[in-house]
Amino acid sequence: MKKKSVHLIYVVAACLMASCSSTWDDQYADTPFEAVAISGLSVGSDSMEFGYDGGTQQLAITTEGYWTVASSAGWLQLSTNHGKGSTAISISASANTSTTQTRSATLTVSNGADSRTVSIMQEAVGEQLEVSVVELSFPYTGGSSDVRVTANIGWTVSSDASWLKVSKNAEGTGFSVNAQQNIGTQERHATVTVQGSGLSHTISVSQTAVMAPTISIPTVTNINKHTADCQFSFTSAELDVTEYGICYSSQTSSPDKGNAQTLGQQSSDRSGNPSFALTELTSKTIYYIRAYVVTALGTQYGEAAQFTTPSAVPNEGDNQTPND
Repeated sequence: MKKKSVHLIYVVAACLMASCSSTWDDQYADTPFEAVAISGLSVGSDSMEFGYDGGTQQLAITTEGYWTVASSAGWLQLSTNHGKGSTAISISASANTSTTQTRSATLTVSNGADSRTVSIMQEAVGEQLEVSVVELSFPYTGGSSDVRVTANIGWTVSSDASWLKVSKNAEGTGFSVNAQQNIGTQERHATVTVQGSGLSHTISVSQTAVMAPTISIPTVTNINKHTADCQFSFTSAELDVTEYGICYSSQTSSPDKGNAQTLGQQSSDRSGNPSFALTELTSKTIYYIRAYVVTALGTQYGEAAQFTTPSAVPNEGDNQTPND
C-alpha cells in the first residue's frame, strides 16, 4: 500500500512541474523584466565621453538572463532599453548647445540580481565664431560677395578701407562685402574683421587695378622750318577714351597740357591712330612732343619724342614766319 502511495506522489509532482513550466513560458514570454534573476552581469565600460556635437557609441552588455537599461537624461537615446543575453546597444547623445556647461548622465544596467552604472559626460560647445572664407578678391570694376558666419555669440564686422563696405544680413547668419570701382593703376588691399566675445577672424581682401591705356611715342614727319606732321597710336582695353591729343614745346622736355601747346580731339573710342599738323614752329629749334589720352583715370601721357626744325629746306621757297 505504501509503494502505491509513493508512486502516486511522484506522478502528481511530475504533472505539477510540467504544468508550472508551461505556465512560465506563457506568462513571461512578453514580460522579460519579471523573469527570475540570474546572477552575473558586466558592461563594456563604466564611463563614456561625448563631444559637444554628440554622436553614437556602443555599449556591450554581458549576462545570461534578461536585462534592462535606464537613462537619467532625456538627451541620451538608447537603441533599446531591454533584452536578453549578451549583446551591444547604441547610446546616442544629442548636441550640447551650452557655451559653458558640460552635462552628465547615468545609465543603469540591471538583470534583477546585479546592476552596473555607466557615467556619461558631454563637453560644452564653447563660444564659437567661424567665417566661411579667409580671402576675397575683386576685379577693378568692384562687386559684392557674401560671407557666412557660424556663431553662438554676438559678433560685429568692420572694414579698414573706405572703398570696402560691409553689412550684416537680417538673419544674422553672415554679411556682404561690397567693393567700389578701383580707378587707380595700383592693386589695393583691405582687411575685414569679424569679432565677438574675445574671438576674432580676419579676411584679406584684394582688388585688381584698372589696366591703363597704352600710348605710343609720337612719330614726327615732314619736318619743315615752321611745320611738321605728327602721328601716334593708343589702346585702352578697359576704359573709354574721352579725349586724345599731343603736347609740344621747345621749353620743356616733358610737355603737358599745362605747360605746352596742345592739340586735342574729343573721342568715344578705345583705340586709334590720330595725326596732327603742327604749325607756327620756329626754325632751327629743338621741340619735345608727347601724346596723351583722357579716361576715367584722368590724363595719361606717353613717352616724349624730340625733333629739330631746319634752318632751310630745299624747295621750301620764301614761306617765312615772324618766328624765323
